[in-house]
Amino acid sequence: MNPSLPRLVTLTPAPSWDITYSLNTLEPGVVHRAQSTSREFAGKGVNVSKALALAGIAAPAVVPLSHSDQASVSVEVALVPVLIEGQLRTNVTVVETGGRTTKINQAASPLSAVEWSALAKKTAELGLLAEESWVLVSGTIPTSGEALESRLVELIDTLGPTHRVAVDTSGEALNALARSGRVDLIKPNVSELSGCVGRALLTLGDVVDAAKEVLAWGVSTVLVSLGEQGFLGVQADEVVWAESERVAVVNTIGAGDASVAGFFHAVLSGRYSLADSVASAAAWGALKVTQPGSQLETLQPLPRVSVRADIDADQPVSSD
Repeated sequence: MNPSLPRLVTLTPAPSWDITYSLNTLEPGVVHRAQSTSREFAGKGVNVSKALALAGIAAPAVVPLSHSDQASVSVEVALVPVLIEGQLRTNVTVVETGGRTTKINQAASPLSAVEWSALAKKTAELGLLAEESWVLVSGTIPTSGEALESRLVELIDTLGPTHRVAVDTSGEALNALARSGRVDLIKPNVSELSGCVGRALLTLGDVVDAAKEVLAWGVSTVLVSLGEQGFLGVQADEVVWAESERVAVVNTIGAGDASVAGFFHAVLSGRYSLADSVASAAAWGALKVTQPGSQLETLQPLPRVSVRADIDADQPVSSD
């Protein structure tokens, strides 16, 4: 295997400009003056690729961009644009002192059938460059209903059996992909996993049971974001729960993407055990919430993490 070839390719069907405003307190109906403002080219897969770049791991990010957006976007990762007509959406985050976060996401521009096919083909081409390659499909898929189902089938068929497919999305798309029998890994939060199995998940035991139900659909690994309670990994013969030490929360946006990047950093670095990869996910996610933007800016200092296999099944979990 050529170590210089990418072993992870990310696909972000609905990237965005992420604008973050910092305030003391957000009060509805009042004019505010931001203490600081930042703008980042973002999207869940883009965020993963950027985080891995900090660790020296190349993970090309496939994104749909218009001609004008391609001219205005500059990032520190191997960006692979696919030409589309629509313009980048803008998402806004308001971060208050103390860490409370409010986010408003603009609806993504729909992709034509031709544009979607081009995205799928480009992603598959990049994934074929290296053996044991992963493709991460991440974020909003800008369509719904029958069109969504047909496009997901097209994507999976285009990727083919030679790729290992990871999915970090929600709603209809997550449910359809998880049940497709062609996905190796999914990364929902508690609410998203609840939507998959169609019932409330109130305890860690509920979450583990739901994850095992998803495994029966053909998924090999279920990773669950538990917010401040850490990160859970479930495979057929193993359950691992990792929690970081308490950290000072600045901005929670992007923590899930950072966790996914931490997981793949362990996997792509040769640390294949579920315990190691879940611990890395928990550490990277916890580090992200201490930073002001929507993406990881540095990998130091990583918080300490405790890992356990003895799950307290009765411990309540939050669905936030």
